[in-house]
Amino acid sequence: MVPLARLPPPSPNRYIPRMAKLSPIVSEFASTEEEEAHDAWFRAKVEKALASTAPRIPHAEVMAKVEAILDRHK
Repeated sequence: MVPLARLPPPSPNRYIPRMAKLSPIVSEFASTEEEEAHDAWFRAKVEKALASTAPRIPHAEVMAKVEAILDRHK
């Protein structure tokens, strides 16, 4: 698996000037700065999780817990 730090930043399909107001149809962020800050935060969280030495939780166990939570809220 390639560490996220080695991946290039996502390249936009179009030019967006700095401080541009983004359309809610195109982006959920109000500005490119907000989008870039969220991207940096998210990448840092993923890097931390990938570097973690905590024991892994099997997918089936997590899904069983999620199903139980969803069933309680039906």
